[in-house]
Amino acid sequence: LTAAVRCGDIMKFNESLLTYQEVFIRKGTYLVLEKLKTLVYRNFLKRIQAIEATNQLKLQRVQLGFKWCEEDV
Repeated sequence: LTAAVRCGDIMKFNESLLTYQEVFIRKGTYLVLEKLKTLVYRNFLKRIQAIEATNQLKLQRVQLGFKWCEEDV
């Protein structure tokens, strides 16, 4: 889970959250982990920015990235 947050891997983050959802709910940390999703998005966008090598991201590239990760934003 932490590696997914660090590198912005949305698919891995969602899979980890689903796999251990019951454990996180029992421990009372599920909602906190849901809030981590914004950090995953930020790091994902940083990865796109590094690939594009520009300060301005094209919306089409961002949409394509989210679509590839099967994420509805």
